[in-house]
Amino acid sequence: MRTWRRAQLAAAAALVGLGVVSSGVAYADSGNVGKYSTAYVDGSGYLDDDFGDHRGELGSDLCYGCSNSSNTDAVLLWQSFLVAEGFIGYSGLDGNFGPATRDATKKWQSRYGLTADGRVGNATWGRADNILRWDDGFVRYPGRDGKSVVLERGWNYQGQTYGAYDLLGIDVSGSRRVSFTNSAHIWLKARTYDVLS
Repeated sequence: MRTWRRAQLAAAAALVGLGVVSSGVAYADSGNVGKYSTAYVDGSGYLDDDFGDHRGELGSDLCYGCSNSSNTDAVLLWQSFLVAEGFIGYSGLDGNFGPATRDATKKWQSRYGLTADGRVGNATWGRADNILRWDDGFVRYPGRDGKSVVLERGWNYQGQTYGAYDLLGIDVSGSRRVSFTNSAHIWLKARTYDVLS
């Protein structure tokens, strides 16, 4: 029990050091370890295969006009990547795949050599996988101009990091700009996250 408490305190200190904890926002839920489901984003092992199954889990692509692309955590996650890349502004973080998200997705796809159809399917999710990087126990999606999306996969305890993803925030050159709260799992078909300024 003492070892687990020390691990929790060390993890909290690491989050503070990375600027992940801001006033009123708790660090990620340790209950993410070993949590796997087709209902939310999860992963284990290498990062480059964590997102590739989302299309199958969702039943279709994320897209403008698609029934699974309105007011969901999955859309909010995708929009976070678009913000980090500079294709939409922070006000675009609404969890709804509208025309602005579609157009930004086309730009993202063009940047990474994909067919620019504005739909987030297997190839687009898979390409996003290849951008993810480990960073001191956290997962980062590095964008442009010093922006990066900070995620946590599972709970970093005794070298093991696997399970559900948590969307922590978008950093700009080490300082907090946008953080997310209220959920510990990124749900594919539900909206559980709030955006904090």
